[in-house]
Amino acid sequence: MKKRIVCLLLTAILVMSGCGNHIFGAAVGKDTGLEGPVKWETYLVEQPVLGGEISLELPVSIVRAMVDLNGYEPDREKIAVFLGDDLSGDFRVVRETDYKVVYSGTIQNASMDSDTHDQKISIGDFSAVTEPGTYYVEQDQVGRSYTFTISENVYEPVFNGLLDNIVAELPQTENVSAEDICNISFGMHSMMLALQCHGVLFEKDNNLVAHLLETAEWLMTFQDAKTGSLFEDYEATAAFCGILAQSADAFGKYDANVSKQFTAASKKAWKWMEKQTQEAKEHPSAQFYAAAQLLKVEGTRSYALLIEKYLESRTTRITEDKFAFYGSVIYLNTVKNTDRDLCTQIMQELVNETEEISRKAKDNPYLIYSEDITQNLQKVLLICFVDYITPSNEYAVIIENTLHYLLGRNGTGTRYLDKTGSWISVDATAGRTMEWNGILLFCLSDLLNDAADDIK
Repeated sequence: MKKRIVCLLLTAILVMSGCGNHIFGAAVGKDTGLEGPVKWETYLVEQPVLGGEISLELPVSIVRAMVDLNGYEPDREKIAVFLGDDLSGDFRVVRETDYKVVYSGTIQNASMDSDTHDQKISIGDFSAVTEPGTYYVEQDQVGRSYTFTISENVYEPVFNGLLDNIVAELPQTENVSAEDICNISFGMHSMMLALQCHGVLFEKDNNLVAHLLETAEWLMTFQDAKTGSLFEDYEATAAFCGILAQSADAFGKYDANVSKQFTAASKKAWKWMEKQTQEAKEHPSAQFYAAAQLLKVEGTRSYALLIEKYLESRTTRITEDKFAFYGSVIYLNTVKNTDRDLCTQIMQELVNETEEISRKAKDNPYLIYSEDITQNLQKVLLICFVDYITPSNEYAVIIENTLHYLLGRNGTGTRYLDKTGSWISVDATAGRTMEWNGILLFCLSDLLNDAADDIK
């Protein structure tokens, strides 16, 4: 099934329409790049030696100058982060090949009075350095950073790696839970947003379409053949119902078997949901999400009534609930039986929150919304969506700063995502889901698309 339509990537790109017609028009080694000397500090270490106990002061390498270990695009913003109290004076950018200082700048304090960081944080802007090459940043009080590159297409290896690793991020079949079904469905949805908004970037590689089809088929193996539910869980069934309807709409028109199988699975899930009246009351946003997906495909008024009821009675922000957010995005992109006033209200709310995120990012020393990766990715997902509708240099910078943070410009100098697009297993990434990959594909596709416009 997959082979017959994988070559149809471009024609499978979702077309913005409906409400959207009014809104959318507008460790050291060569492989890690961690070469060279860094600032040394000493710690008292108790170590048994030849059966006895002695105290040794052993030097420990501590990096206090943080950069994006993946590198920087020549014409984009470049910021280094310095950790240390009462830092002053200049910092220098040094070309590694000949140790020549190519740029000197003054560090600026970035810590806020309300910061809970152990040390003060300062930043240095070296955006003026645009010549491709290998460099490091140094400052007299904190030492030097690890090396990094400035080069064209610096994000492409991570982008391609994320594409290759989509299926690898799926949990083991025997361990799949209802929560996993939701997370995988949301991950697929965010990938479809990347495909919808920046489809041209996937011309060279059809893996995304193939992986989405494979994942949809894999999800179908968890549907109860008799009841249509997934684990008899309302939210998991709603997520499945929605993403299978979306998959049928996006890819089914090019293959009758895809359309038939995905549509049947989605409708069977919805029929089970209709029987769960109490569950529907307890999980209104999940019902809204599934109904929004089915409305887009079928245009049936009964779905529209459920959607309008939810939108008019909700008491929380759209972005506080994943079902509400993804459902709203679909509703904005629906042609038939949508309410223009509700679409306008949704879009205004999303834009307002994006502005709030932007203000908060300016107050964060790492120039991101939050140092909690999960929380930050949810916010940057919204920014990617709004940035597509109303392109903004300010939004693009926040998206890129999120990548810088994940690729080493953070408080520990940890690169959370390696050069192959695989996650490094540390505490901060222990709770990751497939949705993380989907959001980052959306982020990277936004940046790669903007690169041609030289957004700085």
